[in-house]
Amino acid sequence: MAQTVELPAEVVQLLLQLAEHLPTKARPTFLQRAADALGSIAWEYRHTMTSAAIGFLLGALLDAVLTIHVPFTTYQLVLTGSRGKLLGLAGGALFGLLRDMNHHDLLSLAARRLAVELQSALASK
Repeated sequence: MAQTVELPAEVVQLLLQLAEHLPTKARPTFLQRAADALGSIAWEYRHTMTSAAIGFLLGALLDAVLTIHVPFTTYQLVLTGSRGKLLGLAGGALFGLLRDMNHHDLLSLAARRLAVELQSALASK
């Protein structure tokens, strides 16, 4: 079963620029296959995604625990500055990425996949 992941706008722009150098007939196939290949990297780096989600949830919990309602007022004292979620997300993502990087080299993986898709698109002239 194919998994779909939304690619960042910068990546989509790069793929479109690469596709401009291909024959018109090969462009749609290249774009689809390259987007699928790059999207699958997100699934291969699932520790990063999982750790980021867990970090976000722990940060939200920390925000809730460290928010103190001042009695007899409508004022709340937020000791984390409501940034616990963001800090947890960033910390979790970094932890997961470091764990995943022990298994893969992300840039070389993306470059290899793009090279394969470019070769395939050029071969289908």
